[in-house]
Amino acid sequence: MKDQEILEIKKARAEITRASQYRDLDLIWWDTIGVAAEALDRLTPKKPIVETDDFDDRSVCCPHCIGPVTNYWAPGTKPKHCQFCGQALDWGEGAEG
Repeated sequence: MKDQEILEIKKARAEITRASQYRDLDLIWWDTIGVAAEALDRLTPKKPIVETDDFDDRSVCCPHCIGPVTNYWAPGTKPKHCQFCGQALDWGEGAEG
C-alpha cells in the first residue's frame, strides 16, 4: 500500500471519528459509519497470526476473521488478502505462510 493511500485512510478514519461524535445522526448513518470504518480497517494491511489447534497443529490465519490463509492452487505463496473476509495482509520480511 502506498504512503498516499495510507494517509487517505487515516484522514477518512479521523473524519469517521469526528462524525461519530454527533448524537443526532439517525440509525442509518450510524450503520453506514460502522460499515465504512470496518472497510477502512480491512484496507490496512495486518500481519497474519499463527494459531495452534487442539492437536498442536499450527496454521497461519487472518488477524480479522481467524480463517486459515491458504492458497490451495499455489501452496507456499502468500496471498495479499484473506480469501474469507478480504482483510489486506502484510507478510513483511521473513513471515511464515
